[in-house]
Amino acid sequence: MRDAVIVEAVRAPVGKRDGDLSAVAPADLSAHVLRALVERTGIDPAVVDDVVWGCVGQVVEQALDIARNAVLGAVDGGRWQDAYLYARAYTIAGGSSEIMRNLIAERGLGLPREQVAK
Repeated sequence: MRDAVIVEAVRAPVGKRDGDLSAVAPADLSAHVLRALVERTGIDPAVVDDVVWGCVGQVVEQALDIARNAVLGAVDGGRWQDAYLYARAYTIAGGSSEIMRNLIAERGLGLPREQVAK
């Protein structure tokens, strides 16, 4: 198992309603933070496996998967887009392969059906 490492912490600016930052999209503010992390630490973005992001006020634009949009805005190269899309696809593929295993086990091998709690 690989160890999780927190390299640095950077905070996004906090503004007030209708203040100077109100015209800046939340994902753009977040992308700025991610770029600052890369610049500050000198880490190669290609070695980053995952980004964990929190959002206190999940309204309007912030409710639309701000972490994904921030990463896409901060890092170029298509690697993040692939990782995001494949992560979604793997959940479907995982469920599909589980269904196939059950069908093969029950119909092909004649194993008893898995008991489901009622």
